[in-house]
Amino acid sequence: MLSDDPVVVYDMMREAANRLCAFYARQVTAGGLGDPAIGEIRAVWAEVNAVDTRDLEAQRAATAEFRRRYKTRVEHRDPNELREARCD
Repeated sequence: MLSDDPVVVYDMMREAANRLCAFYARQVTAGGLGDPAIGEIRAVWAEVNAVDTRDLEAQRAATAEFRRRYKTRVEHRDPNELREARCD
């Protein structure tokens, strides 16, 4: 569903970023703040924060990109991973 409500579009972008970050969070090891997954999470939030809150097209593009990356990572995850990840 394509919305023109700026609040909805922004919320959808943040939710897509949350799902991507949750995928990375499951990858965190005992590496602490230097863990590569922590770096990925920080990078996603830097991308989110760089999107102009008044630019609906930029938000839609970021949403599509976060969803694409999430889907790619889920499709290529370790088959031994116990948790099933979904992004509809």
